[in-house]
Amino acid sequence: MTAVFLTAWVGFTGLERWSERAPWSAAVAAGMFWAGVVAGTWWFAQWTLFPRARRGADADRGPRRAQAPDSGPGGEQHAERGSVPDRVGARR
Repeated sequence: MTAVFLTAWVGFTGLERWSERAPWSAAVAAGMFWAGVVAGTWWFAQWTLFPRARRGADADRGPRRAQAPDSGPGGEQHAERGSVPDRVGARR
């Protein structure tokens, strides 16, 4: 983060000084302002796009639940062969 700020500060100060022909004091101030904007945007992007880096690699995982031996992939029980499934609103 500090490297982003310092690099942007030097770059924007040079841009203001030589391209805009601003005096050094104004170029340094404008460079610092725009470096703050760039570093703040960089920080916000890292904070929102990579939250797992702040909390650890396994922070998003919840506790693992043991699956019952007779349950299927979705956790539902398989009906016995020949039984009618219990469906809401189904006509018999």
